[in-house]
Amino acid sequence: MATILPQVGIDATRLCDGDNDVNCYFDLKGCSTTNASIKCDDAGGWSASLAFVGNGVSVITDTTCEEDSCKWAIDGADGCPFARMFHATGLQGNDTTRHTLVVSSESNSTATTLEINNQTRIHTGPDTPVHPGDYVVISSFSTQVEAEGEWDTLEHLEGRPFMWEGWAIPRYLRRGKGSLSVGIVGDAFKMLWLAGPEDDNGPLVNLTINGEALAQDLSAVSYEDLKVSLDPGGWYNIGLTASLGAYNRTAQKSVGVYEISYYPLDNVTRIRDVVPEALIEAFSNGSMPVQSNELGCAERGSGSGAVSHLGERMGAVLLLPMLFVWFALRLKF
Repeated sequence: MATILPQVGIDATRLCDGDNDVNCYFDLKGCSTTNASIKCDDAGGWSASLAFVGNGVSVITDTTCEEDSCKWAIDGADGCPFARMFHATGLQGNDTTRHTLVVSSESNSTATTLEINNQTRIHTGPDTPVHPGDYVVISSFSTQVEAEGEWDTLEHLEGRPFMWEGWAIPRYLRRGKGSLSVGIVGDAFKMLWLAGPEDDNGPLVNLTINGEALAQDLSAVSYEDLKVSLDPGGWYNIGLTASLGAYNRTAQKSVGVYEISYYPLDNVTRIRDVVPEALIEAFSNGSMPVQSNELGCAERGSGSGAVSHLGERMGAVLLLPMLFVWFALRLKF
């Protein structure tokens, strides 16, 4: 497995509290906030800014923008062809450098809209800070994740990256039964997976806490309606068990896990606080070099892979007869 550091996830509804706050959105013009998103739709023009600390950022939006009607700018450098999925890594500075990302409509364009949901990820180094309200996002391919059964490995990707323009790709169960799990100390966790279609022969998916399956029927409850409390002082092994029954993985029947996320305790202040020291050492020794980008954005058709490539791939995935489940467990205060 590769040296894969976690990302920091940011809720779109987290607005900056003062000029020194980071990992938050600010300076919303022609935009409004809802319970779970930022919506920009002012016909006279709009813009939204993100302050963050790290060495890269990825944002997915829902938008009517075209390439010439909206733009991204990072640290004052624009010129990025617009795409609904923005991805930039290898930014100037280090793990603790503050950056600003701005998305805006062009002044001479027709009316456009853009919505930012909870799909903002900060790419990290060992000393990237973790702030109260941030959550830690672990790739299902990470060495932190313990796998039982026959799951994809990085070798099965045949040279493709474990992330596609900053976003996790699913790690599939290849056949039979299997589980993925990781140890955490936190208030809550959430997982993103796809599975389908489910029948008497599988696939069957259950979330687990310390090896025990949750009693809830996940097929009948959306993540907004399902709340499970965790003791914030405890250690938990959280994960997922899956079964393809008598089947091998096919396009019509599969289980794939994108990522495992959790909300750490307030005493976690840096990424290195939640990562095994051996993983930090491997990262520091250059096992995972950061890819730089002079423009600060992924260009269409560039060798590094254009932002538009992800849009094409995600569109194809959404056409499959799969059920996407974004399951959240959050402590009730």
